[in-house]
Amino acid sequence: MLDLIHFVDPAYRNNAWFMFHDMTLKALKKLTDPTTKKPLWMPGFDVKEPDTINGYGYTINQHMPKMAASAKSILFGDLSKYLIRDVMQILLFRMTDSKYAEKGQVGFLCWMRAGGGLMDVGGAVKPYQNAVS
Repeated sequence: MLDLIHFVDPAYRNNAWFMFHDMTLKALKKLTDPTTKKPLWMPGFDVKEPDTINGYGYTINQHMPKMAASAKSILFGDLSKYLIRDVMQILLFRMTDSKYAEKGQVGFLCWMRAGGGLMDVGGAVKPYQNAVS
């Protein structure tokens, strides 16, 4: 974990967070610092702040891979560098002349295109990749 923190450019560490799956959090709660024997995960009531890992906040993302061989299961860095792009406005269709009308209902169909990506020029966010075995 310490290596992952220091892989991120120091300019981005002030706003840095961890992101991982909830099962990864379960594994991280079991880890301790080898020198101080203190746990890496600190509950918020101990430090009067939100829960932290090595002093940094975290967010749970159930779409991240669980810890497994070669999986990139943890992200660390300034996650505000991820931007969401709306390609077009929402298109809404109201269907009153379809099968819905036979039962006194109104149908709606909505379309929207969006995308997103990490706007990182190098160093804002780094993944942790688990060992092969």
